[in-house]
Amino acid sequence: MNRFTGWVVTQTSVFETSADAADRNLILAALPELERSRLEAHLELVTAEAGAVMAEPDQPPAHVWFPETATFAIASMQAPRGVDVSTVGREGMVGIAAFLGADAEPLRITCLVPGSAWRLPTSWLMRHASGGTHLERLLKRYALASLVGATQSAACLGLHSLDERCARWMLSVHDTAGSTPFPLTHQNLASSLGVRRAGATVAMRALRDAGAVQYTRGRVSIVD
Repeated sequence: MNRFTGWVVTQTSVFETSADAADRNLILAALPELERSRLEAHLELVTAEAGAVMAEPDQPPAHVWFPETATFAIASMQAPRGVDVSTVGREGMVGIAAFLGADAEPLRITCLVPGSAWRLPTSWLMRHASGGTHLERLLKRYALASLVGATQSAACLGLHSLDERCARWMLSVHDTAGSTPFPLTHQNLASSLGVRRAGATVAMRALRDAGAVQYTRGRVSIVD
């Protein structure tokens, strides 16, 4: 356990624990068998709790994460005025700044939807995600996709109503979590959107009344 709280190592033996486990992360699943086999001794399966802090701004990144069932939120500022600029689930990697050569993480990363993720030491990533490997090419494409997504989020923040922002954000979480319903409280939604809890409640009620979502006891289902 390191200085970040809210997650625990659940397994240290990786692919042999479940033949299809790594396939739940799309980046790992896209690697050729030889490259994936090189990861086996270095990946750990960890379980992250909702609200767990995976990285803080200006701190050197010791690990990167390949989400399996967990979803993580990337925030542009510290709470309480932080706004989530993107979410990362099984389609991506948490800690792309390390791959791009940053000495410190520039953004705050927390766990939004609890679940599992594969943890990899940053030092190993920097040694092996280079020289034209498939992992390097995949992460370059993912970095570009992340940039485009963050740009769209910034445009959404300035141009769309709160209801529209709420809908877009919940669809993003739904896509990255890969399941429905998913856990979500009004307070978590408000923090992610950078608004007061009352505003998030009104937006959620509008989407529910429109037949787009259902929610009960902190869990949300996308209906339409």
